[in-house]
Amino acid sequence: MIRFILVITGLISLILILRWYLGTAKFFRDKVSFELSQLGDVKERLISEKDLWNLPELLQNYLKRVGVVGQPRVRYFQVSMSGKMKLGPDKSYAPVKAKQYTFIDSGTRLFLMTMDYKWLPISGIHYYTSKDALMKIKLLDLFKVVDQSGESMHKAETVTYFNDLCIMAPGGLLEEKITWEIIDDKRLKGTLKKHGCEVSAVLHFNRDNMLENFVSEDRLDISRGSEMMNVPWSTPMTSFNHVNTFYLSSIGSAVWHYPEGDFTYIYLQIEGVSVNGH
Repeated sequence: MIRFILVITGLISLILILRWYLGTAKFFRDKVSFELSQLGDVKERLISEKDLWNLPELLQNYLKRVGVVGQPRVRYFQVSMSGKMKLGPDKSYAPVKAKQYTFIDSGTRLFLMTMDYKWLPISGIHYYTSKDALMKIKLLDLFKVVDQSGESMHKAETVTYFNDLCIMAPGGLLEEKITWEIIDDKRLKGTLKKHGCEVSAVLHFNRDNMLENFVSEDRLDISRGSEMMNVPWSTPMTSFNHVNTFYLSSIGSAVWHYPEGDFTYIYLQIEGVSVNGH
């Protein structure tokens, strides 16, 4: 019995060591450290109402409501989240935690998520840069079960990058090349050009000038296997609260709109947002 316990303890220790040196968390830490080292010292400039003048009124009202006026121009932001996710329409939800860094200057996004699924830890990472994008999901943070990259993933992650700016750090929209088209008094279409990709989304605002949904048809779905599908994707928001110094959509979900019905695969609550380390 003692020998068995020693063997199990040794195996667990080995797994933990391998996870520390080879896992997604190390990849995340290393890339974040590199990006932070590249920022340099730049005097912060505050966002003024004048910076909003060329934007559609709907977007101006949203940015003012969120509270970006008087805040520093966004160079990077950090987000922590928790919630639940399921890996398929016929699967059950499992708890998840996530943290993210997005760097505006380099256009880099790093997203790390952990899930406890039927007592098995699953980790996933998204890494978006000017050159490529990748998504890796590992069992026990060691064994890859998903490994996607390439042109289609790059475009999909560009949509996610756009979505993050709209919801988590709206002031960052001022730093990007986005063409805005007014649809009606509650909807705008935004087209973002980033890293050689062009993606569009329709932003829906409520009567309180808050963003309540983001809908795009440019984010390909890979949840049904290796084949990527062009399926409408949305992120409806249901709660609005003060997060740090901003008034944001703090609870939302992500939905694939399949022909046979909608699939809400994740619910997330934003627990913290910091901009430029503050």
